[in-house]
Amino acid sequence: MRPHRYADYMFENPPLLQIAADRMAAPLFAPGRFARLMDIAELAEGERVLDFGCGGGLGARVIAKAIGPNGRLTCVDVSSLWMGLCRKRLRRFANVEFYLGDLRKLPVPDADYDLVLVHRVLGFIQAGNRQSVVDCLAQKLSSGGRLLICENTEPRIGFEAHRIRKLAENAGLVETRAALEGAKFTALFVKS
Repeated sequence: MRPHRYADYMFENPPLLQIAADRMAAPLFAPGRFARLMDIAELAEGERVLDFGCGGGLGARVIAKAIGPNGRLTCVDVSSLWMGLCRKRLRRFANVEFYLGDLRKLPVPDADYDLVLVHRVLGFIQAGNRQSVVDCLAQKLSSGGRLLICENTEPRIGFEAHRIRKLAENAGLVETRAALEGAKFTALFVKS
């Protein structure tokens, strides 16, 4: 069996080019991209959101602004490097909490979130662990809560849309909206 394509990826020591892109180029483009995702998710002020794989917090800032002071945002990531940057970018928001580590082992409450965002994260998770992670994400949703997944489908770095759909279906979620734009698949699933 060949190793997972990201088995050697160093979350604590990512390539310098990726760090530079996050600090310089991404702030110019990320707000618009994440604002479109929040439109798809129909994010409303006051909602409770879990940003799974928050990275450096560019998307989390868009979410924090959209939910306002009455909403709550939980940022989760496995990298202390990216979590440190996320904390720095969201320091002015009082309604944000941060968790570092594997979501399946963290004290993040179940049935507590209106929206869970997964943006280009599933491809980094080993295939054998993806279903348990998506099951855990579904458990975090309140009844009627939404899971928004946006992933790259390029064979070299992503995976196919039908696999994402199967993960969500196995977790008991119902697809309500989906779009494939080039190599980007975005889908909204609801917990009944």
